[in-house]
Amino acid sequence: MITGLSLTHTRFRVGALPKRGTTIRFTVSEAVTYTVQVERVLPGRIARATGKTPVCHAAARRHGRRCSIYRRVSTTTGTAAAGAVSVAFPGRIGSRSLRPGSYRVTVEAQ
Repeated sequence: MITGLSLTHTRFRVGALPKRGTTIRFTVSEAVTYTVQVERVLPGRIARATGKTPVCHAAARRHGRRCSIYRRVSTTTGTAAAGAVSVAFPGRIGSRSLRPGSYRVTVEAQ
Protein backbone atom coordinates (compact mmCIF):
# COMPACT_ATOMS: atom_id res chain seq x y z
CA MET A 1 0.00 0.00 0.00
CA ILE A 2 1.21 3.52 -0.84
CA THR A 3 0.52 6.35 1.62
CA GLY A 4 1.60 9.96 2.02
CA LEU A 5 2.28 10.72 -1.64
CA SER A 6 3.65 14.26 -2.11
CA LEU A 7 5.79 16.41 -4.40
CA THR A 8 8.33 18.90 -3.06
CA HIS A 9 7.48 21.36 -5.86
CA THR A 10 4.25 21.14 -7.82
CA ARG A 11 5.49 23.89 -10.17
CA PHE A 12 9.10 24.03 -11.29
CA ARG A 13 11.44 24.99 -14.09
CA VAL A 14 13.86 22.66 -15.79
CA GLY A 15 17.47 23.79 -15.61
CA ALA A 16 20.92 23.17 -14.22
CA LEU A 17 21.71 25.70 -11.48
CA PRO A 18 20.27 26.54 -9.05
CA LYS A 19 18.91 23.06 -8.46
CA ARG A 20 15.54 22.63 -10.18
CA GLY A 21 13.00 19.87 -10.48
CA THR A 22 11.02 18.09 -7.79
CA THR A 23 11.15 15.05 -5.55
CA ILE A 24 8.32 12.51 -5.44
CA ARG A 25 7.96 11.15 -1.90
CA PHE A 26 5.77 8.33 -0.63
CA THR A 27 5.70 5.56 1.96
CA VAL A 28 5.21 1.87 1.20
CA SER A 29 4.02 -0.76 3.69
CA GLU A 30 6.26 -3.56 2.37
CA ALA A 31 9.06 -4.18 -0.14
CA VAL A 32 7.68 -3.39 -3.61
CA THR A 33 8.46 -2.63 -7.21
CA TYR A 34 7.00 0.80 -7.98
CA THR A 35 6.13 2.51 -11.25
CA VAL A 36 6.09 6.30 -11.72
CA GLN A 37 4.20 7.39 -14.82
CA VAL A 38 4.23 10.97 -16.16
CA GLU A 39 1.42 12.06 -18.49
CA ARG A 40 0.91 15.39 -20.27
CA VAL A 41 -2.54 16.96 -19.90
CA LEU A 42 -3.89 18.21 -23.24
CA PRO A 43 -7.19 19.96 -24.03
CA GLY A 44 -9.87 18.02 -25.85
CA ARG A 45 -13.53 18.10 -26.82
CA ILE A 46 -16.18 15.46 -26.24
CA ALA A 47 -17.60 14.01 -29.46
CA ARG A 48 -20.59 11.72 -29.42
CA ALA A 49 -21.78 9.55 -32.26
CA THR A 50 -25.45 8.57 -32.15
CA GLY A 51 -26.04 5.74 -29.68
CA LYS A 52 -22.39 5.44 -28.69
CA THR A 53 -20.38 6.32 -25.60
CA PRO A 54 -18.96 9.88 -25.58
CA VAL A 55 -15.25 10.04 -26.47
CA CYS A 56 -12.71 12.78 -25.78
CA HIS A 57 -10.93 13.90 -28.99
CA ALA A 58 -8.15 16.38 -29.76
CA ALA A 59 -8.94 20.07 -29.23
CA ALA A 60 -8.94 20.67 -32.99
CA ARG A 61 -12.67 19.96 -32.85
CA ARG A 62 -14.70 23.14 -32.43
CA HIS A 63 -17.84 21.81 -30.76
CA GLY A 64 -18.59 19.75 -27.68
CA ARG A 65 -17.86 20.05 -23.98
CA ARG A 66 -14.28 20.41 -22.89
CA CYS A 67 -12.38 17.43 -21.54
CA SER A 68 -8.77 16.43 -20.83
CA ILE A 69 -6.62 14.01 -22.81
CA TYR A 70 -3.68 12.33 -21.05
CA ARG A 71 -0.67 11.35 -23.18
CA ARG A 72 2.06 9.23 -21.57
CA VAL A 73 5.44 10.93 -21.61
CA SER A 74 7.55 8.68 -19.40
CA THR A 75 7.45 5.58 -17.21
CA THR A 76 10.09 4.81 -14.58
CA THR A 77 10.29 1.70 -12.40
CA GLY A 78 12.28 0.94 -9.29
CA THR A 79 12.37 -1.19 -6.16
CA ALA A 80 12.00 -0.06 -2.58
CA ALA A 81 12.10 -1.58 0.88
CA ALA A 82 9.28 -0.90 3.35
CA GLY A 83 9.27 2.70 4.56
CA ALA A 84 9.86 6.14 3.06
CA VAL A 85 10.81 6.40 -0.62
CA SER A 86 12.15 9.47 -2.48
CA VAL A 87 12.39 9.61 -6.27
CA ALA A 88 14.17 12.58 -7.87
CA PHE A 89 12.46 13.97 -10.96
CA PRO A 90 14.60 16.60 -12.73
CA GLY A 91 11.97 17.49 -15.36
CA ARG A 92 13.91 15.73 -18.08
CA ILE A 93 13.26 12.53 -19.98
CA GLY A 94 16.73 11.42 -21.03
CA SER A 95 18.42 14.58 -22.30
CA ARG A 96 15.16 16.20 -23.44
CA SER A 97 13.35 18.55 -21.07
CA LEU A 98 9.59 18.52 -20.60
CA ARG A 99 7.65 21.18 -22.48
CA PRO A 100 5.85 23.82 -20.41
CA GLY A 101 2.34 22.77 -19.45
CA SER A 102 0.37 20.59 -17.07
CA TYR A 103 1.35 17.03 -16.24
CA ARG A 104 -0.10 14.22 -14.14
CA VAL A 105 2.12 11.91 -12.08
CA THR A 106 0.80 8.45 -11.13
CA VAL A 107 2.61 6.13 -8.69
CA GLU A 108 1.69 2.44 -8.56
CA ALA A 109 3.12 -0.36 -6.42
CA GLN A 110 3.15 -4.05 -7.46
